[in-house]
Amino acid sequence: MAHPTARTYKLPSCTITLIETLAHENGHARGEVLAACAGLLYEDVTEAKKEAMKKLERTLDSFVLLVTAPPPSVLSETVESLNCPKG
Repeated sequence: MAHPTARTYKLPSCTITLIETLAHENGHARGEVLAACAGLLYEDVTEAKKEAMKKLERTLDSFVLLVTAPPPSVLSETVESLNCPKG
């Protein structure tokens, strides 16, 4: 059995008013204006998802570094063995 690809959403009244106004002022059908708005929103959502994934990857990378970092005593011994100044 095929799954439907379309979804139905209830738009807020202010959004409907905006779509109707834009359609009336520019001589377009409401469906055309709605499609244009959906296209713009899709791009925003896609970009937001990309940014969220980048942030998640940075967070995971930081976590991996934190988990795999040697304990402070090992770092202290390394600094001492290299004759590096502390602090």
